[in-house]
Amino acid sequence: MVGNLLRSLYIPPSGLHSRVYDLIKELNLVCPSILLAVLPQLQEKLKSSDFNERLEVTRLLAEMFSERGSDLANKNKHLWRCFLGRFNDIEAAVRAECIKSCKNFILDHLSLADDCYANLYKRHRDPDEKVRLAAVKVVYDIASADLTRMTPELYMILQVGKERERERERERERMSSEGE
Repeated sequence: MVGNLLRSLYIPPSGLHSRVYDLIKELNLVCPSILLAVLPQLQEKLKSSDFNERLEVTRLLAEMFSERGSDLANKNKHLWRCFLGRFNDIEAAVRAECIKSCKNFILDHLSLADDCYANLYKRHRDPDEKVRLAAVKVVYDIASADLTRMTPELYMILQVGKERERERERERERMSSEGE
């Protein structure tokens, strides 16, 4: 039954299919080894041309990789590298989802932190404002949780975010004074 359900990853969405990712997440908590046959399929779905599918799988893998005590990224380096590729996804929502996951990786998985530091630094200059804001928020959350995890680059991201906010505030004031 479980094997058939997991193989249904390639079946078009149905009522049952929408619950497959929830089932995978739960199985990962209980018995990660049962998912060995599914992980290559998830990797392929990370490369899907369907934006929603990429976003869902990115969320799923971010949760699975970041679970406390999870060794999934270290045991499946190719899948981890494929996940890291989503930091450069064409869709801003997928990039933002990756950025949001960095907090858990940096705070709970030191072996994955360097990959996240590098991607956070790149994405704080993203063309999409939502991605840039997500990067600043994540860095702020990391600083709030554990200052020892902050690097000079992360402090710089906070500084750049602070400067952008000042510029927006000055622009609002200028627009307000012109409107009077």
